[in-house]
Amino acid sequence: MTDKKTARESAGQAINSHHNNTLIVRRNVSNNYLDAPSQFRQAIIDAGLTPPEVIESDAVLHRFASNGTRRDQAGWYVFYADGVPAGKFGCWRTGMSQPWRADIGRALTADELAQHRARMNAVKDMRERAEREQRAEAAERAAQLVAATSPAPTDHPYLVRKGIAANGLLVGADGRLLIPMHDSTGALSSLQFIDAEGNKRFLTGGRVKGCSYTIGEPGETVCIAEGFATSAAIHAATGHAVVVAFTAGNLEAVATDCRKKWPKSRLVVCADDDAVTVGNPGRTKATAAARAIGGLLAVPDFGLERPERATDFDDLLQHRGADSVLACITAAKAPDKEPWAEALPLIDESVSAPYPLDALPGAIGDAVREVVDFVQCPPAMAACSALSSLSVAAQGLVNVSRGPDLIGPISVFTLTVADSGERKSECDKRFSEALRQWERDQLKLIAPDLANSRADHAAWEQERDAVRANIKKARAKGESTEEARKELAELEEGKPRSVREPRLLLESETAENLAWTLGRPDGWPSAGLLSSEAGVIFGGHSMRPDSIMQSLAILNKFWSDELLRVGRRTSESFEVDGARLTMGLAVQPEAVQTFFEKSQGLARGTGFLARFLFAWPGSTQGTRLYRDGPRHWPGLQAYQSRLRSFLEIPLKFDESDRLSPMLLAMQPEAFEIWRAFYDGVEREQSVLGELFDLRDVASKAADNCARVAALFHVLQHGPIGTIAAQDVAAAARIVTWHLAEAKRFLGELSLPLTISNAAKLEFWLIAVCHRQNVAAVAMRDVMNRGPNPVRRKEALQAALKELIDANRVRLTQDGRAIEINPALLER
Repeated sequence: MTDKKTARESAGQAINSHHNNTLIVRRNVSNNYLDAPSQFRQAIIDAGLTPPEVIESDAVLHRFASNGTRRDQAGWYVFYADGVPAGKFGCWRTGMSQPWRADIGRALTADELAQHRARMNAVKDMRERAEREQRAEAAERAAQLVAATSPAPTDHPYLVRKGIAANGLLVGADGRLLIPMHDSTGALSSLQFIDAEGNKRFLTGGRVKGCSYTIGEPGETVCIAEGFATSAAIHAATGHAVVVAFTAGNLEAVATDCRKKWPKSRLVVCADDDAVTVGNPGRTKATAAARAIGGLLAVPDFGLERPERATDFDDLLQHRGADSVLACITAAKAPDKEPWAEALPLIDESVSAPYPLDALPGAIGDAVREVVDFVQCPPAMAACSALSSLSVAAQGLVNVSRGPDLIGPISVFTLTVADSGERKSECDKRFSEALRQWERDQLKLIAPDLANSRADHAAWEQERDAVRANIKKARAKGESTEEARKELAELEEGKPRSVREPRLLLESETAENLAWTLGRPDGWPSAGLLSSEAGVIFGGHSMRPDSIMQSLAILNKFWSDELLRVGRRTSESFEVDGARLTMGLAVQPEAVQTFFEKSQGLARGTGFLARFLFAWPGSTQGTRLYRDGPRHWPGLQAYQSRLRSFLEIPLKFDESDRLSPMLLAMQPEAFEIWRAFYDGVEREQSVLGELFDLRDVASKAADNCARVAALFHVLQHGPIGTIAAQDVAAAARIVTWHLAEAKRFLGELSLPLTISNAAKLEFWLIAVCHRQNVAAVAMRDVMNRGPNPVRRKEALQAALKELIDANRVRLTQDGRAIEINPALLER
């Protein structure tokens, strides 16, 4: 016998782990996000910007001097202090932007996540609006300044010192050179100023990204470089047109625009070789730009006697002459393939933990292992099928007590989310055979009684109808109906008793028809809705918008054993009291997602899905090589024999013909374990708990634990005795595993559609690569044979963007194939 200390330890083990997969972990996280403005300000500092002295919490876009210089207004931020504090900041000068959210020590709830996304979208709109206004003002100012300039003289001090021609530059009244900056349409957007000493400055508020200045007439070869002096030197040495990008960070945007303008030209990205600068940004950015457009890369070759500060092609022109510049441009070649960056998580990556098969006691554990070994289905799928069949067989015999006032059914609802072809039908067939055979045998056995009962009822109905007709005639003639009414009352009292027709297994029923099947006088009050194609149920007639609320309420009441009253307009209303229902469903992910969307929150809001034991196991398809079936199934046969023995026990009814199961209580040690499980799950539903965003499901976990424990007890000992500690501990492990599955699946259901589609696309791409032993998949194959949600161009592009941004895939240079990060293929 387990003592109380050991019971508490068992409870802790059941709650905190299953096969080393921690689900419930207490966090010692303080509510330190109350000083969120200071944390937000520190985030701005950490990003390399000079923050404002005070952070305004008014959800309005504010500007600040991001480099600490007076009158500089390139920095911007928006901050929200209410709810979960969040904000976003950036710098127009550099183009950087960074979202921020307070760390509250847990995952956001669906409502909090929706609020955060709405806020970030609002910030995006504010920023874009402010940026458009700022850019428009700058473009107008640029046009005014250009109108007041004149062509730059060749003897301008800067040009003389650099040894380059003016190439169409302008000069202002203050002597500074002006370089017009044009966007991809050719419109003037901004200016760059260069003074006599070579100091450079952009027009305040003007656009830089994507803007350029072109020297010469584009032809067969077009070069792209950073600064004006470098570009002028290349043009002088080669005669090629050169596009000035102004900054290393702008090279890729300008190069991309050049590729669109001159698709057949030989595009050469000319790097600044910032050899003494950490990371060599000039060469790094130029290499990335060349890769992005499938262009060539040219790097200045200074030889062994490189001047100390020499970095660009203008320095090379001064040091080694025009021939050296021409040689480098002529020798330009495609850069090596970019090494893969670390793949970032697309979502909170989680996989289904191994199902705790060792927690299944005796016959059910042996049967599940046999079926898994032969059918080669996911273990969780087989376990759910076995548990559902056990529930159907035993649910009419006993109730379970969790305390003096906590008595309920032992029926379970299971929901396995799996793609078509995972062999759920085969599992149900194996585990429910005893139920089906008993149903066939009983129908055959009671066939004569059933026929007699129907005949008696038909005769009785004829007599009743005749008496009713006599009453109607008497009333029409104004005669007394007293004798006829007495006769009718006697008939009603003598109504033949219906013979119950044992119908254990149902597959596709509307909720109302299900209620009528279980509640009618000749109906069997205990049944199982087992379906390997539950999409028919989730998408069926009873789940339409006009009936879904009533349908979910009916199913909820079956789980809870509540009195069910069904009112009808066109036929007789009825009540269902004490009936038992098991649901063992398998459904494809898309069907569940569609059901969620169509239910508009009712699926979770009504507590319907919270009642289920979820399973979302990994697929075994592609690994199920042929196996000969075993000659004997000792485990499965023993399991079927136990189920048959339960069905042979007559159901008990009270004086009102209501099902009256026996009561199973827990042994004291078992109750200690159950209570510890209850308390542990309850604590984790707090704001900082692991189950805060799963409170609906978690609130039913202890009830499900008691139900599963009762099923384990009945399987081993029959519907007598008391539930032992080991059965509750085993049930706690099983239910904890299902909680983790619910957290995984329901969490992913709340993902944005683009992320969900990206995950499906990645899974498919990896499967194709493994199957065909390749590292890339053609775009046309994705469009023709990929997952249905991404076969449309817009959906595919959105999903690809998510995967590319996370370094999980990239397009080949011609854009015709998708390469997968090798790290993902090695997993």
